[in-house]
Amino acid sequence: LGVERIRHWGRGVDLQQFNPKWRSQKLRKSWGADSETIVIGFVGRLAPEKQVHKLGLLADVGNLAGKDTVHVIVGDGPSRNALVSSLPKAIFTGHLSGEDLSKAVASMDLLITTGENETFCQVIQEAMASGLPVIAPAVGGPLDLISEGVDGYLYTPGTSLDIRKKALKAIHSDNHLAQMSEAALLRVQSKTWHNVCQQLVETLESVVEDSKETLTRKSEAS
Repeated sequence: LGVERIRHWGRGVDLQQFNPKWRSQKLRKSWGADSETIVIGFVGRLAPEKQVHKLGLLADVGNLAGKDTVHVIVGDGPSRNALVSSLPKAIFTGHLSGEDLSKAVASMDLLITTGENETFCQVIQEAMASGLPVIAPAVGGPLDLISEGVDGYLYTPGTSLDIRKKALKAIHSDNHLAQMSEAALLRVQSKTWHNVCQQLVETLESVVEDSKETLTRKSEAS
């Protein structure tokens, strides 16, 4: 657009709240998941714009991949009752926060986010910080947060088949899922709130210095 002097200021994530250390075998057991089970999760508001109903397209991916899977949905909202009816085998935790949220996210193995109108989608970074690869629509914020096949997958928005393909790719191999988990965790390690805020401070200091130099040159010229 021809706009000059632009700096990119990223967004941070709390690496203490969202961390693999919160993974709970006790919680997984309460979900009916053992060490071999793949927990496929969703975290967010249960509202029409989030298109959570698309999780129904993944109901049989475990069978297709020859894996034992459990679907866990964290969150609440106006679509909850309809989703409970349409996803009868899914576990709905309701709204969680604090330590409960930390444990729930870290106890999953793969996060699916289905909203196709996300400007950023912070839950992707929170999931990655918890050691989860992420599958998200290839639009908006997720395009900048996920490396295809490395720490997750991007599926084509507006389709029913592609999200199934990407989920199957993610879970077909335990080694592949573990590699993506490691890559996801590594990706966000530098995105602490401290680092992000320090970046803003350094940018502001740079602007101040540039302004001082400009004023000095103008003063000398006059």
